[in-house]
Amino acid sequence: MFRRWLLILSLPLLILGLCLLRGYRFERLDNQLSVGMDELQSALPNLPEGASWELGKDGTILRVKALPGRPHVHITFRIPVSAPLEAIHTRLDFSCRNLVRGKQEWEDGRIFLRWLSDRENGLVDIDRVASVRGDERQDGISLVTQPSFGKGYPVLVIENLAASGEMSIAAVELTPVRHRAAWHWMRWVLVACWFSWFFACLSGFPKVAWPRRAAAASLWVVMGALFAFPGPWERIYPLLIPYDLGASVHTPAAPLAVKSAAAETKTPQGIASQGALGKIPEQGGWIMQLRSYLKNQRLLLHTGFVVGITLLFSYLVGTRRATWLAGGLVLAIEGAQTGLGYGFDFVDFMDLICGAVGITVGWLLFWKLNRWSALSRWMALPAAEPAAPSVADGAPHERKP
Repeated sequence: MFRRWLLILSLPLLILGLCLLRGYRFERLDNQLSVGMDELQSALPNLPEGASWELGKDGTILRVKALPGRPHVHITFRIPVSAPLEAIHTRLDFSCRNLVRGKQEWEDGRIFLRWLSDRENGLVDIDRVASVRGDERQDGISLVTQPSFGKGYPVLVIENLAASGEMSIAAVELTPVRHRAAWHWMRWVLVACWFSWFFACLSGFPKVAWPRRAAAASLWVVMGALFAFPGPWERIYPLLIPYDLGASVHTPAAPLAVKSAAAETKTPQGIASQGALGKIPEQGGWIMQLRSYLKNQRLLLHTGFVVGITLLFSYLVGTRRATWLAGGLVLAIEGAQTGLGYGFDFVDFMDLICGAVGITVGWLLFWKLNRWSALSRWMALPAAEPAAPSVADGAPHERKP
């Protein structure tokens, strides 16, 4: 009983550890300055048609109106940095009014961070920060983006591609950040704690050998890291607890001379053009790429994934333990997605339904496979042969009555 309560009480502590580690994952660079609305306005005081700087009750506001029948409004701000960045943290208050989406799904009001590399091959990443339509409002957006190729120069891109309506940016702060040193070793400590927790839970079933318990605990932790936390997400949101980046520095940056394509990003220069980015391909690792490619088969893919996990857990620790292991993984994936700010909608509800279906199908398949395996072993047994008479018994005709 004591062991059971200890496991129950330690689970919230492990989840809290995830949230705290996420909040302290990044720290502000001491030699870099934050960029806010004042720097953006200084970089581009004269905006193109449809865009304007206005003075609101809390400071400067950037409004960008759609131009029906006219080219899209596209504004680019080069973020001043002295060297390629590992990551950048964005705080944003963003809203729209009567914003009607265009013919394409992606034709709305949106903000991106475009990463340029200083390598010869000129690698480019485009990370979506936020998008709005209708009368949406997104205040207090906080996220970190980082280039997939290591380090790069960030460029802020603001576009209104809607058929009509306007979008407003009431506040923005862009802060260069890096991973804290503690993150690199504390994450492995947390992994070891989660492994120990699952191993301890499975230790309550003495019929399961310890190598199988260790394999099941390892499988859950690996799947949780790939699909839940830190997960495959290309934008890194805080998990329940806001980011703590250390002391804030907000000092106006003086423009620098432009000498090369890479050096251009060191100048807080604004550019207004009609070259909208258009449809942005899915960013992130192979998991996000696969999800994008198989978007129409998402529910089938999700169900198949849960079936496979249930089968593996069932083989290792039995169907009873596999039920709560696979179910816990499904809940962890959806819970992390909601906690990281991706929301919970009907599609996510269907993911939970598919998870339940996948666990059930996994049971049935495991039972069928076990039955087929047992039948195959029985059919493969050699035919029984009559036992040879013992020497003591003698020949049948010599036995005494």
